[in-house]
Amino acid sequence: MKTILLLLITLTSLSAQDKSSDIDPLLFKTWYLYSVSVDLGETNYYYGEDVSRMTIYEDLSFYATDNCWEISGNFQESEGPHFGDFGLEMVDYEKACILGGSSSYVLELVYEFDQTIGCYVEAEYMSMETYAGFVHGFKSEITLSAPTHTLNEISIFPNPTSDIIHIQNISQPIDLATLYSLNGNIIKTYTTIYNKINISEVPSGMYFLVLEIDGATTVKRIVRE
Repeated sequence: MKTILLLLITLTSLSAQDKSSDIDPLLFKTWYLYSVSVDLGETNYYYGEDVSRMTIYEDLSFYATDNCWEISGNFQESEGPHFGDFGLEMVDYEKACILGGSSSYVLELVYEFDQTIGCYVEAEYMSMETYAGFVHGFKSEITLSAPTHTLNEISIFPNPTSDIIHIQNISQPIDLATLYSLNGNIIKTYTTIYNKINISEVPSGMYFLVLEIDGATTVKRIVRE
């Protein structure tokens, strides 16, 4: 009986060790709010020394300041449906308006969202998407002045992707997006794009995405998984 019990404990331990996490370790740092994008709406940008910020630790606890608020709590990894490379959900948090500044609450939707938050992380950029098309963008350094954008600054993520491509650093809608095969054939066109494109209907492979704004164009290479 004792041998069986020890075997069960060992198997349980090995199972726990084998369970992998989709969370990117680049997540664990301090992030400064940079933008809030709404599908079919404009993107608001945030900058200056007092911008809202959030530090996420390796145990998925966090500490944030948001105007007059101090917020602390815990995330956990989630396997629920989401738009992102991995999912987080809020376990608990508490807040207190004890700092100077406005009592408005920029990050409220992130903390009070009761479903899976879709997350995407790069070395210097992180996004959290709650409702479809509602994206909070963060940077690893404070943006000190209002951003100015050119087509060269437009970025797309995730890449590769199986469905949704998010478009970052755009200050106005994209007039036309055209998806080309590697041999130059037009695969699909999209008009009046705000911050994302759905390519789930396109076969797996590599493509060129041409974005047009006010007659200017930029080209991005993308991979459909």
